[in-house]
Amino acid sequence: MTEKVLTKGTLGAAILILIPIVLFYVVSIQYSINVPWFDDFDCLPNFLLNWLNAETFSGKLEALFHPTNEHRIVSAHLVLLAQQSLMGTLNFRVMAFIGNLSVLGIFWLIALNFRKTETRLLWLLPAALLVFNLQYYAMTFMTIMTLQYQLVIFLSFLSLHYLAKGTYLAFGLAVGVALLDTYSMGNGMMVWPSGVVLLFFQGRWKVLGIWVILGVVAVFAYFYGQELVQGNEKGFAYILANPVKVLAGLLAMVGGIFDIFPTLTFLYRMLIPVLLGALMLGFGIYWLVMIFTRSEYWHPRIPNTGFVKYFPKNNNPLPDQDSTNAFWLGALTYLFISMALVVFFRTRFNYELVLWSTYKIYPGTSAAIAYLLLISLVPYSVKKYVFGGVLALALLAWGTSYYHYIPEVAKIRKVRLAFAFNQRHNGIGLGASKGTSFEPMVVRTLQGTKEKGVYQLPSPLIHPGEEDLSERFTEGNIKTTIRETDANVLITLPTHQASDLPFDRYAVLKSPRNIYLFYVQPTQGLADCPKATLHSGVYTVEIWEAGNQHDTLLATDQTVIIP
Repeated sequence: MTEKVLTKGTLGAAILILIPIVLFYVVSIQYSINVPWFDDFDCLPNFLLNWLNAETFSGKLEALFHPTNEHRIVSAHLVLLAQQSLMGTLNFRVMAFIGNLSVLGIFWLIALNFRKTETRLLWLLPAALLVFNLQYYAMTFMTIMTLQYQLVIFLSFLSLHYLAKGTYLAFGLAVGVALLDTYSMGNGMMVWPSGVVLLFFQGRWKVLGIWVILGVVAVFAYFYGQELVQGNEKGFAYILANPVKVLAGLLAMVGGIFDIFPTLTFLYRMLIPVLLGALMLGFGIYWLVMIFTRSEYWHPRIPNTGFVKYFPKNNNPLPDQDSTNAFWLGALTYLFISMALVVFFRTRFNYELVLWSTYKIYPGTSAAIAYLLLISLVPYSVKKYVFGGVLALALLAWGTSYYHYIPEVAKIRKVRLAFAFNQRHNGIGLGASKGTSFEPMVVRTLQGTKEKGVYQLPSPLIHPGEEDLSERFTEGNIKTTIRETDANVLITLPTHQASDLPFDRYAVLKSPRNIYLFYVQPTQGLADCPKATLHSGVYTVEIWEAGNQHDTLLATDQTVIIP
């Protein structure tokens, strides 16, 4: 009878945990597109052309390890090569899905280590809600970011997982994964100092020495042949000049997964993340002292005096528990270093980066780990209260992320597809600004991948009716207003006309030589047309309505002149 009850409870818990996981991947697949965007070009298809054009083994190695935007991204290159070898072509949706699978790998390692000391599966539910969260949507829907940020966190955790085991075989695996991690993105180098902290906790001094030497060599090789970026001294000056602001930013980032009111002004928006970040940081310090006073190695070496006496020692330290604590310590060190680097060296450019979507996977993962550590520490009679309280917070963070960002994700998809149309018809659109070196590079890359037969922009991108938009006559009229800024042309439609329409609207800018599309956001009735992507000319403005059973081109009485 007991076994059946436990089995039913475990099955129910597994189903609950699967809900945020499955939803995360359903959304990531549904809204991703087979179109490269911005840094994708240089990192992925342009690399493939260099690889295919290299005639020697050394030339291919140079292409594989060549830094892009100061990052060596070997893992992303290997994923691309594997896909091209198996499928014959590139598919950015598939590569983004592979990159997003890293989130599942991160959660798997967290769950694996948690289950070594806690057997109840249901306790993992709040952690799943915090990890499989849409707050880092900007990363989830950009292919190269999925193959960098998320993947290096997984590789770092995997290396630290092996390193904590304490066997020679596991150490070899940890080193191998750490080397791959290092050359998968600059952030991957943080696995080495994180491993130092882990090994220091375990008191494995000889292994620590070897790890440090290997780390120094790996980092030196990473930077060998690169021109180092200057300006970090300005970051230190900023910290010294704004210590309170930097500290508040760090606390906000630590608690950033609880950024549940993103539409508020930034000062009010960051209040809850700062408060919860301070609580998590305080708990982290408590846990750090506690694991040292209870560890197998440090237990007999720490005198029970001063504030240490308030942390009761464990008279029977368990090696398995030490191994798990070592992993948690290494993982939290990695996450904290990564967050601190953003706060210390990026916020001088834009302070709101502390709650930037791209970086939210760090606080989401660290909050999940902090919760699991807390529920592992408290008495069994208190666990259900900790679980209930954190579950409520996690549900709030998870639910509001989908509420706020599903519309944003849907808009981004349509905006990028329109920009892909512009790229095809005008040679500019997918991230480039006219007159920059990026503009011809994108054109050359797309032409090169088309000639090699490995990739071309999908057709149609939006609707079959896009194919003859340049030649079609309008079928009606619609009122619009146009306002120009230094950087943009803003085309506005009456918002009441967009209520619950079963089709999308696009502003169409036509000149004798060019045609552009720009998505009209229905809630605002606004199409934002960056002048940096518009070639010179006199453009008539039309509105295209495109849906499953709808394809209509409407005239306006507006024109736009781009000098």
